[in-house]
Formats: sequence, C-alpha cells, structure tokens
Amino acid sequence: MSLRAMLWALDEAPVDSQGQLVTLIALADHASDNGTGAWPSQASIAERARCSPRTVRRYLNELEQSGLIRRGDQQHVAHLRKDVRPVVWDLCLEARKGRADNLTGRSFGAERADNSCTTGGHFVHDGRSSRALPPDTGVLQTIHNPPEPSRNHPEPHSGGFDEFWRVYPRRTGKKKAREAWDKAVTDTDPSVIIDGARRYAQHIEAEQTEQRFIKWPQGWLNDKRWEDDLVPSKPAPQSKADAWLALADGNCQAEFVDGEVVEVE
Repeated sequence: MSLRAMLWALDEAPVDSQGQLVTLIALADHASDNGTGAWPSQASIAERARCSPRTVRRYLNELEQSGLIRRGDQQHVAHLRKDVRPVVWDLCLEARKGRADNLTGRSFGAERADNSCTTGGHFVHDGRSSRALPPDTGVLQTIHNPPEPSRNHPEPHSGGFDEFWRVYPRRTGKKKAREAWDKAVTDTDPSVIIDGARRYAQHIEAEQTEQRFIKWPQGWLNDKRWEDDLVPSKPAPQSKADAWLALADGNCQAEFVDGEVVEVE
C-alpha cells in the first residue's frame, strides 16, 4: 500500500461520487509509492465498494476519462493468463481538486489536451464531461464531518447519580441502578428524584424497616417511587404524660396500653 497514494485519494483527488472514491482508494491500496502499478481485480474492488463488477468497470472508465487514472505498464501482469489478467492502472497523483488542467489531462500529453475544454463549470474531455467538486464540499466533506448527534436522543444524564447513591438506603446493584437513573432523568429533574430518595431513607429509618424489605434502587427508580406519598404504618407511641394530657378535659378514666390511651368504663 502507498501511503502517499492513499492520502491523495482521500484528500486531494477530485472525484465525482462516493463509488469513484472507493474505487480510487482500492487502487491506491495496491499502488506503489509513486502511484503506479496498481492491478487489483475488478471482483476485489467490487467487494470493497459493495457493488457489482459491472459497476466497477463504469467507475474505472469514469476515473480514466476524468484524468485521475491511466493505463500503466501491463508487463506487471504478463505472467497471468489472459482470461484472468487485470488491467494495470497508474494513479495521476498530480491531479488536485480545483485545478481544471489536471482533469483535462494536459499534463499527460498535448494530444489529449487538444481534445479537452471546459464548459459551464464542467470539464469536458474526449466528448465526455465530469464535474469537479469544490475543495470544501462533496464526498470528502461527508467523510471528515460526521453528522451531529440527533437531539431526539439525548446523552445519558449521569450527573447527580453519585448523590442519589449516597442518600439511598440500600446500595445494591449499582450498574443497573445507574442505567435506571439515566432512563429516569430523561423526563424528571434529578433533584426531584434525589429528594424522593432522601424522604424514602427517612421513612425507612422511622419505620425501622429491615434491610431485606428495602427496595432495590433500580426497581425504585424504574417504578418512579419518588412520587409516592409515604405514610407511617402506625402512629408513634405516646408517653404516659401525653396520654393523660389527652384526656385532661374529659371525665372518663383511661389506661396507657402499648403506647395508646384506652378508656376504662
């Protein structure tokens, strides 16, 4: 492979289409350092270009007519049978984008130059025309400038997960919890989720819930449990003083049983 030829094909050759570009790259991959002696089979080029050999022949003809390649020394393949002998191509490394004289073939002989002209922004050679891409547009621009990420698919919002993980009362299954977090924050403010986790932790502490009954973080996130209204399962026990004060204005008698005031008839 010739690095010089490959860079020329990628960055400088004024190709007309992506198919021509892939074909030219395939030739550069088999050329010598000065761009000569490339003879890959049409089948191998077709496999790389994801097209048929017939389409490859069309691309090669277009590249030759545009002055980007020319037939080279066929002695390189003289040892092969004629029925399987590929054409040897030389790459015209002197051709550059934005230079009309390169595409018309003037540097390859006066006879070819006499049959070349330019009309209406197209380069005409031997009765055929080809359009040169401007230096800053076309296929190469597509290669060097990948499309921007779609706004319909926002990046995962990992900010705030560490705070959530710190306040949540059960730290088990962190990887799945992070995935559930990234999904949850796509439509909910992270601070709302963290506040809900903090309230849940306080509820767990007040209820003295056993560890095995505390929800796993990914399940809590997937079920949007930060929206729950947490209600104590039973009121906190009163002291004896509070129990008697509760009946201070009444005439009935009461006893304090299991933290509750029970009236006695």
